Amino acid sequence: MSLLYKLGVRAYAVGAHVVALFSPKAKARVSGAQKALQQLPKTEPGKNCYWMHCASVGEFEQGRPLWDMLMKHDPSARFVLSFFSPSGYEVFSQKSDVGEVVYLPWDIGRNAHDFVSQLSPKLAVFVKYEWWLGYFEALSVQQVSTIVISAAFRQNQPFFRSYLLQGAYRKALSSVDRVFVQDHSSAELLRNIQQDNFEVSGDTRMDRTLSNRERPLNHTPLEAWAKQANYIMVAGSTWAPDVELLSSALKEFPELKLVLAPHEVNKSSINQTVETLSKASPRQSIQCLSELETKAGSSSLAEVRVIIVDSIGLLSKLYRLGHIAYIGGGFGAGIHNTLEAVVYGIPLAFGPKHEKFHEAKAIVEQNIATVVANAEDLSTFVDTYSDAISRKEVLAKAEQYIEQNRGATQRIWDYLIERKLI
Repeated sequence: MSLLYKLGVRAYAVGAHVVALFSPKAKARVSGAQKALQQLPKTEPGKNCYWMHCASVGEFEQGRPLWDMLMKHDPSARFVLSFFSPSGYEVFSQKSDVGEVVYLPWDIGRNAHDFVSQLSPKLAVFVKYEWWLGYFEALSVQQVSTIVISAAFRQNQPFFRSYLLQGAYRKALSSVDRVFVQDHSSAELLRNIQQDNFEVSGDTRMDRTLSNRERPLNHTPLEAWAKQANYIMVAGSTWAPDVELLSSALKEFPELKLVLAPHEVNKSSINQTVETLSKASPRQSIQCLSELETKAGSSSLAEVRVIIVDSIGLLSKLYRLGHIAYIGGGFGAGIHNTLEAVVYGIPLAFGPKHEKFHEAKAIVEQNIATVVANAEDLSTFVDTYSDAISRKEVLAKAEQYIEQNRGATQRIWDYLIERKLI
């Protein structure tokens, strides 16, 4: 393993310890990573163990269809789910249907080898882009079957550009039994560096979002409110710059109603969101979802124009209420999950920071989604799709896109069965 990589990870860990002095999230990560090995029991002899590693919540949503199939296939086995992010750990450590949930120990010293040795997994699954070299080395040395699913590669990753790290990353790549990539552009990048242990399977997240679509919303006040509205935008995972744009749209289009789910649901974020939207709509017309249940009667509900979702876990179901959707993050680090909206066949808009996401580029090319750079662009989007005929055209394109991209989980499953890896 590369000395430069080792030094880089150690420096990252030291930096995280410093940030932990001021950040509760970083503190949770540092503390959890330190305790993970101490608290992790050794797998019993003769018992199968399956390990899946994900960066955070979104990556486990991608891996969840395969994880559920594994749990159904071998119910007596041990299932260990690791996260790098506190967000993933905090959400799923409270759930009883995903197996044991742990933080991934820092990839420092013997941590990776000790972690893999403790688990002794029959199969290790990495989701999308978590390439911790020490862990892939440990899995290879201990001869553990390993796959990467829903992988996406870009030209600026160290596999392709960083000469100092290129060899180490390519060695990790070669050690994997199979890399299931999302798209043909990723496959071409791997082909150009003479890799042959990959196949194009698509994105398992599509299977997950289709499964979520079948689940009822089960929120009577919200559904009653939506029935009274003629034009609803559902805005998901928004940040402050997104809210500013949405506020301008509310001001320009009096008939538009809004369901807004901020990325951060703490009190400060909610208050800031309310303050911004109050510039476009009277304060009394803006309600948090938790307050909506106190609204009695249709006349009270009719007064509500904006609903702010002040809880987590609902967003994937909320898009069914919308005539159009807005995906947040496009003016920051990058947009959030677009497929959750696509499966409902509604037009989407998002900001310019979407280039890292192949599905986002695909739905823009197919005129399912629109990139907005400013308030004027969003105004044009809202105006264009106020027409039901325009929305129906998008629905047809979305249905075609869904049909072309479903089934990734089954393709991975067929490989595991064929190679007798489970």
